[in-house]
Amino acid sequence: MKILITESKKLRAINWVCDRFVEHNSDYVKDVDVYDKGYNDNNAYSVRITYYNGPDSKFWPLTQSKRNQQDEIADKLWNEIYNLMKEPIGIYIDR
Repeated sequence: MKILITESKKLRAINWVCDRFVEHNSDYVKDVDVYDKGYNDNNAYSVRITYYNGPDSKFWPLTQSKRNQQDEIADKLWNEIYNLMKEPIGIYIDR
């Protein structure tokens, strides 16, 4: 039996995951914005991650290893959403 999940419930579930993700990564992640389908060209949900930056942040100066750390954080969020939704999303990063 397949359970039908409406698009609004999917969007709420993604928002819920992102809110918890920001709480658990508050030292690094400043904000996460969720965009509905149609925001990008491939008709998938999208998420924009905004990291803390500047001299007072943990990512200063922004070296390649710190960029890799940001990418790993974004991968974690992508995996959490994918494991819940079984649907890929787009990830955008503001550095």
